[in-house]
Amino acid sequence: MNSLFIYAQIFGLLGMIFQVSSFFHNEKKKLLIYQIFANILYGFQYLFLNAIGGLVMCVICIIRNFVFFKNKISKKNLFMTWLSIIVCTILFCDHFIDCLPMIAVIIYSYALYQDNLKITRIIDICSCLLCIIYSWVVLAFGSVISYLIELIVVLISLKKYNLKRDKNVR
Repeated sequence: MNSLFIYAQIFGLLGMIFQVSSFFHNEKKKLLIYQIFANILYGFQYLFLNAIGGLVMCVICIIRNFVFFKNKISKKNLFMTWLSIIVCTILFCDHFIDCLPMIAVIIYSYALYQDNLKITRIIDICSCLLCIIYSWVVLAFGSVISYLIELIVVLISLKKYNLKRDKNVR
């Protein structure tokens, strides 16, 4: 193992701490702040692994989260995010696997736009699965763990949300 691989895993684990911490905030602004820091750390992880698709995804997520933090999540902001992702995908993705994080960002950006948390969570499942596959292929193990935790948290919250809704119906 070379030192860049080890540094990548350290940055990935630090990113995981911020990403998982973001799940414990009900306020979108706090969630976005934690996810900005997580994406900065993940960006270094992907950089050290020479995983350009992941690095570009992180840069886009940082910008998207900053814009969504400063402004209301609008159709215009969502469209601009999608447009930047499409342009970056065309410019930086050499292999199909590099497109997976870009597709995941498009999906998750749409999830953030939703007011219904159940829909947001369901959409997030697809995004997590794409990121798990990509991170596994490029050996970004901190990200794999983080996305697995996110997937479990989302599934638990969906179950919990549906149980509460079912109880309210009775």
